[in-house]
Amino acid sequence: MNCVMVTRTVLRLLILFLLPNLCLPELAMCQTVTEEALARLNRQCLAVRRFRQRLDAIHRRLRIQEEQSDTRSQKESRLLLHEFEATLGTINGESRLGDDVIRLCRAELQARAGDRQAAIQTLLRLVNEPTVAAEALSDIIELDTQASKNDELSVKRRLQYWHVYAKVLPLSNQGRDEDNTVSHRAYVLRDRPIIPRLNYRRTTNNLVEIADLLFEMKLYEEAEATALEAIYYTYPPFPMLRTLQESWLSPRTAGLWLQISECAWHRGEDSRTIADYLAKALVFGSEETKDKAGDFLRRWQQYSQGPNQADQTSKAHPDAAKLLRIAAIYADMNMHPRAIALLKQYGHLTGPKGGALQEQYQESWLRLLSDHCENATCQIFGQDVSRPESRLNVTLPPPLRKESLQEAARLTQSLFSQ
Repeated sequence: MNCVMVTRTVLRLLILFLLPNLCLPELAMCQTVTEEALARLNRQCLAVRRFRQRLDAIHRRLRIQEEQSDTRSQKESRLLLHEFEATLGTINGESRLGDDVIRLCRAELQARAGDRQAAIQTLLRLVNEPTVAAEALSDIIELDTQASKNDELSVKRRLQYWHVYAKVLPLSNQGRDEDNTVSHRAYVLRDRPIIPRLNYRRTTNNLVEIADLLFEMKLYEEAEATALEAIYYTYPPFPMLRTLQESWLSPRTAGLWLQISECAWHRGEDSRTIADYLAKALVFGSEETKDKAGDFLRRWQQYSQGPNQADQTSKAHPDAAKLLRIAAIYADMNMHPRAIALLKQYGHLTGPKGGALQEQYQESWLRLLSDHCENATCQIFGQDVSRPESRLNVTLPPPLRKESLQEAARLTQSLFSQ
């Protein structure tokens, strides 16, 4: 009897010890986050949002008044930067929710205030952070390129920048130009097929539709990757020195950042990653997006104290009709390998129709590559497709791969240590 009681006591202690750290796939609360931390995240993001609105108002006013003087603009931006620092305090190396996005906005203010070197140093500390690395890299390129000359060293440095950019965003124009093929511009001039066919307006809608369908089926990892592609491949980069209504960070993309944060939350990503994505929606989004982000914050808090309520809605529910629709969109964008892989993975759901489409997409892809390749060294994203038997093994790499981000950080930092 005593043995039984001891065993029960030990089991209770083990459960109490392990339960707070338990992370099950069907639970949407794998990260324990305090109410205070989430409240701080919300306060800081809304404060930064107000600073950015004031910054944009300054530049709009000066533009209307035709006072385009850099001195006037920099003076007002400098005053705003001092207020920004006083309000938010010094953001140190501690890991606090949303701070990477706040540092990005600090760099923007530093650049607008005329201190480009300080802005670049702030950005260099962000190229190691996956959630803001693409923005940091793009902004470093913008600031350093505008300040550099056309001498041999500067040109060589710019080429190195674009090589890094191509690694981080492989389906971008720079990524396509990394291959030993005719450049993207030459394909357009010669009416050659472009792989993939990413058209700004049209493809944004297509990629967003795919992300939405994947999200509806609760395929959160795939939905997150597709939403990132919709942002980084079909919108202009976030600029440091001017305001764009549509860019990686803008009201137009804020809804996608909110969707990405929800995907990361459902997948059990670490709280810092989720918070950075959410901060982009809060800081750069419309009032509507801000309200939706607030709703998500409340849900995050509700499930942040441990796995005491199973979120059964997080389980994936693939649907044949939606999968077939996604495959058709991919094929229309000359991304046949994605369509083929999807139909292979879910062949048990798509049935004979999916099998027939898979064969059709394979034939279309082979014809496309025959038209695309003009010589024996044809490559697609670093993959040799000069031999017909290799062409069905091509993969279209996702953005922001870990190894690419690490290489980008090393190369970028080395350029400024020379």
